[in-house]
Amino acid sequence: MPAHQHLTRAQLRRLRVELEHELAWLERATRLEREHDAGVPRYSEDDSTGHGGLAVALDSHARTRRAEVRHALERMSTGAYGDCGRCGGAIPYDRLLVVPEAAHCISCGAFS
Repeated sequence: MPAHQHLTRAQLRRLRVELEHELAWLERATRLEREHDAGVPRYSEDDSTGHGGLAVALDSHARTRRAEVRHALERMSTGAYGDCGRCGGAIPYDRLLVVPEAAHCISCGAFS
């Protein structure tokens, strides 16, 4: 049985568009932040204002999200999208609408 057979072509198209838009947004936001920060001193992690830790956390979160979205698009192109990476079961369409980069079903996602 081919991967993501439980998803219709229309559902896959909609999810691909969502993932591509999310990736474009993340890349644009990262680029704008880098341009804004060029020449502007960054807060260090031990900055007494507490802003340094927040900036580091946000940057790390954006990198993680970009990687997850790219991985989802790769899974889509190889036919593995929509199948849980842990148990192999189908990830429900409703879950993918909320978290289109999801690599695990709800049950297995609780353990990742």
